[in-house]
Amino acid sequence: MEKQPIESFINKIICGDSLQIMKTFPDKSVDLVLCDPPYGIGYAEWDFIDFEKLLDEIVIEFKRILKEGCPAFIWFPKKFLYELSKLEYKFDVFIETKNFALVRKNQIMIDCWVPILMIKQGNKQGNKQGNKQGKNWFMINSANTGDNENNPRKFGHPTGKDIQICKYIINDNKGKNDVILDPFLGSGTTAV
Repeated sequence: MEKQPIESFINKIICGDSLQIMKTFPDKSVDLVLCDPPYGIGYAEWDFIDFEKLLDEIVIEFKRILKEGCPAFIWFPKKFLYELSKLEYKFDVFIETKNFALVRKNQIMIDCWVPILMIKQGNKQGNKQGNKQGKNWFMINSANTGDNENNPRKFGHPTGKDIQICKYIINDNKGKNDVILDPFLGSGTTAV
């Protein structure tokens, strides 16, 4: 597939097969990937996929297009936690505690956290122990960051992400004029 200059993708929302579109990105052209791919749990009509296969495919492209030392943050289903030991690359895991009090105040048992996989291009990785799997786990607390205005469920997307968490990850990992990619834009949180 013919590579396009990265400038042709800047500040654009492109509809299409994200894997095919990423194949047209030049090597080492992206500073941060932030994405929430379909989990393959059949929650919506677009969610009947093989998550493990999709993850393998997108990580290959992320490693190609990310600049040295730059990260990709990938939300993933909790059931995949049991499969992490199979990954053939280094990673770290972030656990985002969600702001559930405002939207689920009448429920007793709630789903209050979500895992995020973080990989980096190159050798600058959080895990310095020399083994192939990452062992570092981090917590991101969004319990007090959101409010009803930031509640992504108001926008009609079943799995929208908290704007404040996305803003935190972007601001913590970007520099001036960085290229940020979200290949599964969903409700548009990264663009916001």
